Amino acid sequence: MTAWSGVSTTSPFDVEFASVDNGKSEAAIDPSIKTLTANAQLVSVLGAGNATNQAFALPQLHDANGPTDETGAAKVNGDPVGQTWFAHLVADRPQTTAGATSSQFVKITKKAESGNSVWTAISIALKPSA
Repeated sequence: MTAWSGVSTTSPFDVEFASVDNGKSEAAIDPSIKTLTANAQLVSVLGAGNATNQAFALPQLHDANGPTDETGAAKVNGDPVGQTWFAHLVADRPQTTAGATSSQFVKITKKAESGNSVWTAISIALKPSA
């Protein structure tokens, strides 16, 4: 469970629409969204599976604009006997102006022989309290 302070309790989401992306590769990319107000908190939730000993690096910008994530929390659940692993990352960063956000990518590390990870990424924004 992850919690944020300073978020509007009456209307917590500050986004024109939430967005989801997925793929099968060595990096997950969080989708760009459009925030409605300045100083929203952009939240990216990423998950990966289908490879052995997976882990996420911290997010990096997919393009040259905007800030990178300030914080990130990762969790890996796995079964060493069955060799099934699932990695999860929740990351956030401020979006100082309203409008389109910059996408970020997250490198997924794993055992080389286990193939590419199957990943999903979700982006939302939290509206600051008044």
